[in-house]
Amino acid sequence: MAERDDEFNDAMLERKARLRRASVWLLSLVFFGVVIGLMIGRIVNPSEDAIAMPSRVLQVTPMVAQSRLSLSLLLDRPPHDLRRNVQDGAVSFVLARASLRSSFSGDVSGNERFSWLVRPVGSDVRVLLVPLAGHLQVIDTIEPNDPDGWRLTITAEPLR
Repeated sequence: MAERDDEFNDAMLERKARLRRASVWLLSLVFFGVVIGLMIGRIVNPSEDAIAMPSRVLQVTPMVAQSRLSLSLLLDRPPHDLRRNVQDGAVSFVLARASLRSSFSGDVSGNERFSWLVRPVGSDVRVLLVPLAGHLQVIDTIEPNDPDGWRLTITAEPLR
């Protein structure tokens, strides 16, 4: 009888070992299947952030008439993010993930004077409009530019 119990215990241990090995194989196959599925998913449907290139500011063109500034920025592709911030009368725009070779600046004279500055800051481009007194009325538009590229136009004039 003790011999039967030993055989039974040995058979149970052997069965548990086989079940453990089969479980490890099955879990390994599931893991590799999930990993390969995720890799194929990335290839078939890449995220936009992974393939997005930074925008480049190709040209900055200021046009001043009386106390009004129309600042035109020509971009090679639409900006990833355009943030506008108004603080104490000054207005700033941040073109996220954009590049610019050099800074541009100028002054607008008239009844109310204000200065403008376009410069690269890290991996962004910042446009800053600062009045000497008072506040500015600022309108910005972004639109496709023929034949390719995008144009960001910022129009600023002192509030009266």
